Amino acid sequence: MKASTEQLNAFDGAGSAERAGGNPVRDAVDSARTDILSRIDSLTSSVAEAGKAAKEAGLRSVDATNRYVQDKPWQVVGIAAAVGFIVGAIVRRR
Repeated sequence: MKASTEQLNAFDGAGSAERAGGNPVRDAVDSARTDILSRIDSLTSSVAEAGKAAKEAGLRSVDATNRYVQDKPWQVVGIAAAVGFIVGAIVRRR
């Protein structure tokens, strides 16, 4: 997103000489553009942080599952057999 922000800023700077007169509409548009770009950058950062947190939570879950399977393999086999039996019973009824 920073590339597009830089592109908009470069585009914005290209017409600055013609805006030297202080057009109020142009000033309002420039203010709105600055606000929108700021919000986009903030949102991008927030989404990146949320993605990183979700990835870390997923990795913790995988590690916990691996430890459980290694510590109690026969319980995992029993749970898998029970789930398979229940799914088979449901599918057979339909």
